[in-house]
Amino acid sequence: ISISEYCDNSLTRSYASSVFSKYVRRELSALTDSDREAFLDTFAKLWTIKTPEGQALYGENYKSLWYFAIVHNDASANPVCDEFHTGSGFTINHVLLGSYLEQSMRLINPSVSLHYMEYANYYDSDAYSNQLLESMLDGGAWSEIFTDKWFGSNDPYTGKILDSRWANIDLPYVTDEFIASEGLDPSTPMFSAEAEEWLEMTGGIAHMSSPYGLLRSPWNWNPAPYTLRYNNVNQFNSYEKYLELKENVGQYLNYYTGVVCDDYKTFMYESVNGKSM
Repeated sequence: ISISEYCDNSLTRSYASSVFSKYVRRELSALTDSDREAFLDTFAKLWTIKTPEGQALYGENYKSLWYFAIVHNDASANPVCDEFHTGSGFTINHVLLGSYLEQSMRLINPSVSLHYMEYANYYDSDAYSNQLLESMLDGGAWSEIFTDKWFGSNDPYTGKILDSRWANIDLPYVTDEFIASEGLDPSTPMFSAEAEEWLEMTGGIAHMSSPYGLLRSPWNWNPAPYTLRYNNVNQFNSYEKYLELKENVGQYLNYYTGVVCDDYKTFMYESVNGKSM
């Protein structure tokens, strides 16, 4: 920054120095109204402005939310090993991914940061204990975070987001055209060290998708082609209902022990394919 002093149109003195700007990430509830709106407006654009369009608007380093979703989906569903969720790599990889996502946000609005939600503050609150546990089918209304003001409420049965900037956002299908549009090679896995083994295990599929071809995990059997959020387990309406089920050990185990089988393919054909969700 430079400061100059003039007298009768003549420079009398000047001063120049470097200025450092610090970005601060804040807990969501600590944001001012104007900071919240700037953050949400910018973050939402990552969902609606695809990578090619964004690069034309904001420069070649722009990546859409879907680019980061592909990276995370391929990393976590890696058939060789989960790249993002094992051991110390969990923190490191997510910090790295978040930092790159924040760079895209700042290409849109240089004043914003990737703010965070302090999970424990919400799930140790009176609202959680007194409201959510009594009515798990309220679409998230126990917390202001899950209202139109922030990230939207949701249908407790379908998971569809009903309002806010995230209402009715379609989920991409993982096609070669979609992968290429996000600047990635449709035929080459992202993790080159495992590429040969990856392609052998997947039968030549380089990027992961749900069984319906959507940008979800391979084990996600939800066919809905839009973004979802659920805030209940098995559509329980209250914590008391969960405890009641738990008393019946056999039924409880059927719901929560997961899949125990010797042959995954047999399980899929006998217990999943053609069955209601």
